[in-house]
Amino acid sequence: MKENFNDPKIQAKLHLYFDLIERDFSAELVALDVPLPSCADAGYCYADIVIFRDLDHSLADLVIECLPEAASDSDIDQAKKVAAIKGAALRSREVAYAVGLEICRL
Repeated sequence: MKENFNDPKIQAKLHLYFDLIERDFSAELVALDVPLPSCADAGYCYADIVIFRDLDHSLADLVIECLPEAASDSDIDQAKKVAAIKGAALRSREVAYAVGLEICRL
């Protein structure tokens, strides 16, 4: 997947990823752009960040939908819905959205 690194959402996602690693999450358990098992809509085919419980990446612990700091209330409402959909698709124990570096669990 070709990324546009000027996109605020992609910048927020990368910033959060590196922040999680700096917070002592194992880099082997944190993954970016995780493909969903079945996907009907191209916009929902990847989870932004997934923290796994196992090195095989078969057990999702937390799925995070990322937003830039300037996210509107409407963006946040949409991210909550998207996080729930992606979390269910990956059978994650928890789902969350993040605005910048602030993670909000649902």
